[in-house]
Amino acid sequence: MNGGTQEVIKEPFDIFSDAARKKVESLFPEAGNKIDKIISPFIGDVLSIKNIPSQLHRFDPKRQEELLLTVGASTISDAIEIILKDIPKDILDFYKDKLDN
Repeated sequence: MNGGTQEVIKEPFDIFSDAARKKVESLFPEAGNKIDKIISPFIGDVLSIKNIPSQLHRFDPKRQEELLLTVGASTISDAIEIILKDIPKDILDFYKDKLDN
């Protein structure tokens, strides 16, 4: 045993999910832990708006990356930025109402 640590490599969906959570936290800082109840459907809705399957996590990592890049990006980071930019007001209002209730 060499005592080294094993590097954990996140799948593209996990990277996107982390970024989506940070986006929701920045949009609704007063929501706190309530974000947990809306984050999964929020992610699904935001992906669907860009014609990416809302069940992205069910695909293998290579396919996840391919699907994220369909928004016209060359990297996962660029894809995330494109997807999380300009979320329609009606989607934001919907989730704000969910958090308020």
